Amino acid sequence: MLTFRPGGPLQPAKLPPRLTVGSLQSRDLRLDWWCLALIRQARGFAPDVVLCMGRLANSHGGALQSALPGAAVISTLRTGKPLAGCFRRSLHRTHHIVANSHAARQRAITQHQVSPQRVSVIHNALVFEPPSCAHVGALRDRTRTHHGVSPTTTVLLDVAMFRPEKNQRALIECFAAFASDRSCELWLAGEGETLNPCRDLARKLGVADQVKFLGWIADPVELYAADIAVHTSHFESLSNFLIEAQAHGLPTIAYDALGVGETFDPDRSGRLLPPDQASVFNSAVIELIDNPSLRAKMGAYGRDFAPKNFSTATQITAYLDLFRALLRHPCRMTNRHRVDLIEQYLRDHRYADLHTLSSRFSISVSTVRRALDELESRGVARRHHGGASVVEADEITREYDFIARDQRNADEKFVMARFIAERVTPGMTVIIDGGTSRYAVARLLSGKRLQVITNSLPVAGLLSAVWPPQPIK
Repeated sequence: MLTFRPGGPLQPAKLPPRLTVGSLQSRDLRLDWWCLALIRQARGFAPDVVLCMGRLANSHGGALQSALPGAAVISTLRTGKPLAGCFRRSLHRTHHIVANSHAARQRAITQHQVSPQRVSVIHNALVFEPPSCAHVGALRDRTRTHHGVSPTTTVLLDVAMFRPEKNQRALIECFAAFASDRSCELWLAGEGETLNPCRDLARKLGVADQVKFLGWIADPVELYAADIAVHTSHFESLSNFLIEAQAHGLPTIAYDALGVGETFDPDRSGRLLPPDQASVFNSAVIELIDNPSLRAKMGAYGRDFAPKNFSTATQITAYLDLFRALLRHPCRMTNRHRVDLIEQYLRDHRYADLHTLSSRFSISVSTVRRALDELESRGVARRHHGGASVVEADEITREYDFIARDQRNADEKFVMARFIAERVTPGMTVIIDGGTSRYAVARLLSGKRLQVITNSLPVAGLLSAVWPPQPIK
């Protein structure tokens, strides 16, 4: 295992046998993108398979595949958030992609134009296994006593980072609508940028005494002493929290964000609801608060459903089976994938001859010629006798290249886009003009139900993967 930074909450305190852990930083410099030695260290391992986990690793997946043409580099799609440009480009350059939900796989195919044959689905595994039945009661009593909760109080629980897309504000607003009429509490575990605004909202709505902000908890098992798991996130790929809550016997109520429906069995282990419909959400919560027998029935079903569908052993086996399948066909790749790798090699080295490309990518010289012909027809490469060179884009071309402009000042655009998106509510009609700043806004609006009018093809292409387009007559 090679990490960008040493340590971190997910790195094991005690290394399992035969696992070697290294880091690109000898000590934690708190620089997420520090990766100067990534290619050198990866080559030193001479790997058969490279599995990229996390945003940073996946952003470098394409470069790893170019540097390790004989290895199967695998990208992973485990987020519902918009992807950075380098992440998106890597999806077309790595050997294979693992999505953690069927919804995420479909998103890769429709939104990012990835070949269906290159995407497999392997769900997340249970990270925090439930305690044995003999200890459940004692753990529940101890946790509820610690938080001053009576046995008759119904506790709602959400575990998630406090970010705009996790939408804890909606949970607090929904809770405030019925909290005064029932003996109940809302527990929110996690940290992040929207934590303090959520605290302020709870005070403003008069429910600060019933909403507990528990902060970051490394092992959330004790929190499953709650009664109902609730989740109103706008962006998900597959929610580990909902899986683990069911494994611990909690019924679940959640908005139908990307992939959430695959985490539980709707109407048997919980309720899957249309996004941003507070009244529907409140009715579902009140139903379970007022009906302990239904809670127990759904909880018992979820306790059986989650381990059966998301066990660690099952997901490990799925990964190992995929690795073996890729190793049996190490050179099988789509033509687009092959052309993308050759294009990247030319951009990195400016020039390459036919035999170098043939040897590096284990393909015939005639296949290299066909790839170079395609790149030349696209204006990317210029053919020479025995090889090709990359076509240099002039400054004017680069300035008006949408992809290049989309990556420029990306952080500032995201801040601006988030400010705007937070003020757009479901059901609105929004007009979005062309340009990369407006495109950043469109990314954050894709999880809301809106009517959007646009003259921008990139915006239309992005949103048509979420909602069916309708021409204006």
